[in-house]
Amino acid sequence: MTHIRRLFFIPLAATLLAVSASSAQAVGTTAIDKVRTKTSLTAEDTTVIDNFLADAVREIVNAPDFASIAKVRSDVLTMSRSQHIPYVQQFIEAARRHITAGMSQALTFPADRGNIIRMNLLILVATLEDIRLLDLPLKTLGDRSPLVRYWSARCFANDSVIKILSAGTANARLAQSAAEEMTKHVNLADAATLRLMAEYGGRVPGPAAQNLLTKVADARIAQYGSWKVDAELIDAAILKYLAVRLAVATTPQAKSELAMTFGQLYAHVFQRYLKGKAVIGQAAADRLSAVLVEVEDKALKILLGQPQTTIRRAIETQSDSELLQEYTRLFGADAQGGVLTQKFNIQYTRQGQPARQSPYPLSL
Repeated sequence: MTHIRRLFFIPLAATLLAVSASSAQAVGTTAIDKVRTKTSLTAEDTTVIDNFLADAVREIVNAPDFASIAKVRSDVLTMSRSQHIPYVQQFIEAARRHITAGMSQALTFPADRGNIIRMNLLILVATLEDIRLLDLPLKTLGDRSPLVRYWSARCFANDSVIKILSAGTANARLAQSAAEEMTKHVNLADAATLRLMAEYGGRVPGPAAQNLLTKVADARIAQYGSWKVDAELIDAAILKYLAVRLAVATTPQAKSELAMTFGQLYAHVFQRYLKGKAVIGQAAADRLSAVLVEVEDKALKILLGQPQTTIRRAIETQSDSELLQEYTRLFGADAQGGVLTQKFNIQYTRQGQPARQSPYPLSL
């Protein structure tokens, strides 16, 4: 994922640095730093908190460069931390109110500038990692701007947030709503955003999250089918999440759907590597080989119950014939299924085509 993030954020940083706005003043922290040590708050203390968040959002809206915005986010994160619940509650309420106002104000700017502002406000939400702010990115998961969509998903695909949403039933409705909303917008998502959606769908419990994960995988399967797939490394994560879900699935329907989706996506990774070397280039071939090996090590070991090394050996020795033999063992060919088909009783189905015991082939 490192190179994906690099490709994504280098142009982003350049855009941020190019943003021109009115001169911004540093956000003062002296007054609020005193307030956050108090066990109870006065009306004056509440005003201090409110003014701090108002100034912080105003600076994000008007900041002339990325460094200024990063400093504001750092200050807000620092000032959000306190051992005293009344302070934290008041801080988050004020943050939610002023970030909401900032998001609305951003819509009054030209589209490019407004999108950058809204993105930076969502980065602030992601930084704070508080589920009481998640109604804000929930509304922008299907935004017209890819940057806004990415950071909206990033607010949810966050280790701390996922752990909170996965703990018990207190936040089950929010967790479900987020999964359902992301599912609506899978087809809008670029590879980086799909990776975030897959993480959320793979880690959060419940059928809505599982459905999100399978829809993300379906989108990747379609991209492989049209030979328009990119950033293949994300498929290692998607396949591992599918395998983990499949290993613990308790209903026949869930097992069937997860197994078919895992098999078809992994088969397409194989097929693209074996069939497409002459047209996809060495970099793409290297990414696909990395996915094949990682999924063998992390996912097939889970699903088949023992370590698997055949794919790694075939890749290392550049033996396509050995790799094809392993493909046939795992998936089968034509009317006969392989070991995955047999273990999970997979029947591959696709609208308008007859059902199969082995995955649908990838046509050049």
